[in-house]
Amino acid sequence: MPEKQKPQDSLAIANGVCQRIKMKLQKRLTIESSLDVKRFYFIVRCLKEALLYRSTELAETTIDLYRRNALVSAATITRSLLETTALFERLREICAKFVKKHKIHGCRAADLEELVKHISKIGFSTTDLVLIKNCTVPKILQNSTVPFHASDVVKSLGTRFKFDAEGFYASLCQIAHPSFQGCLGTFADWQENYVEFIQDYHHMPERAPCHQSLLAVLLLTFEKLEKEMAELLPKFATVCEEYRTI
Repeated sequence: MPEKQKPQDSLAIANGVCQRIKMKLQKRLTIESSLDVKRFYFIVRCLKEALLYRSTELAETTIDLYRRNALVSAATITRSLLETTALFERLREICAKFVKKHKIHGCRAADLEELVKHISKIGFSTTDLVLIKNCTVPKILQNSTVPFHASDVVKSLGTRFKFDAEGFYASLCQIAHPSFQGCLGTFADWQENYVEFIQDYHHMPERAPCHQSLLAVLLLTFEKLEKEMAELLPKFATVCEEYRTI
């Protein structure tokens, strides 16, 4: 994590990365052949693109909120971006693992089942069973409705990129939730004989710069993951071609 970085510098970095990611957004992904419907790499391409769209919306909103000093809202959405970045890393990890297994010994039935399960969790997990049944996705992907635990994927992100993702996530959760730090501890300035309510938590200045620095780091990480996925997808497509039943 960057240290002693001015908040405006963090926001400038975050905004620059966000704009670069936006330039890569695709308006449409076209199925290249009749077999693509059965190929997992097309589903993965769609997931990758959706995660890019989500990350840029979250980032632009968060940058605007920090600039307006709406720091509780900004911290809440920064937490969402942390979760999104962690899930993107999990997607990359799953695809890379599948390619590696194929290269070493070929993929067994259990490996294919694991791939289906994990991709389903990333792309189609929901508690709204009616929604997923009416969605025009392969039926094989409609079997898993239990998502990954946010804390698990956040921990994995921190492990790979060597920063305290869990600690930052816990800190952001304290503000995102309407508990003490996200409510009374934020908006109420306690004095001996009165309490003054304020519109942001500028009276706790140590948090905002840290969270803005985290925002910049998350977007830089997301950009790196996008490049890694762009390089991985052709390899993933080649492997999926060997298993046309999935």
